[in-house]
Parts: sequence; structure tokens; C-alpha cells
Amino acid sequence: MLFVIKYIKYGVYALVVALVSGVFVKITTVSAENDSLRTKLTLSGVQLSMQTNVIAQLSQQREEMNVLLLNRQTRVSQNEEKLRYEIKKLQEDIQDNTCVIPTDVTERLRQSY
Repeated sequence: MLFVIKYIKYGVYALVVALVSGVFVKITTVSAENDSLRTKLTLSGVQLSMQTNVIAQLSQQREEMNVLLLNRQTRVSQNEEKLRYEIKKLQEDIQDNTCVIPTDVTERLRQSY
């Protein structure tokens, strides 16, 4: 009987050593996975930072383009208004003028070339 107790005792010791080894392997595996995830997180942070910078640059360029387009539209509107005014003024200036075309010029214009 003493012999069986001795083997049970060694079996329990072997079981404890196997459990400790299994836990150690699991800890090592989890640690490696944790390092891998930490690296991915760092890369994701860098990518997020780069994307944020790109978005900021695009927003700034959009604002600059909006300002340029507004300035252009303002200039076009001012030029159109100026042209309307000049056309109206010219029409008023020539309204009272009479133009007499000599008959010989009219005859020459009617001739075929």
C-alpha cells in the first residue's frame, strides 16, 4: 500500500508540473499575441493620424477653392453689371443720332462680288 501512495504522490507532482508548464505556455502565447495586437494598434494610430492630416489638408484646399470661386463670381458679376451700364449708356448716346448712308455706298454694298 505504501508503494501505491508513493506513485500517487509522484502522479500528483507530475500533474502539478504539467499544469504549471501548460499555464506558462499559455502565458507565452498570450504575451506574443498581445505584442502583435499592440503593434497593429500602433500602426492603426499612425494611419489614423495620416488620414486626419489628409482630411485637414483637403478641407483647407476646399476652403481656398471656395474663396477663389466666390471672388471670381464677384468679378464676373461686377463686369456684367459694368457692361450692362456701358451698353445702356451707348444706346442712350446713339439714340438721338441719325446716320445717313450715301446712296452710292448702298449701291456698292448691294452689288455681288
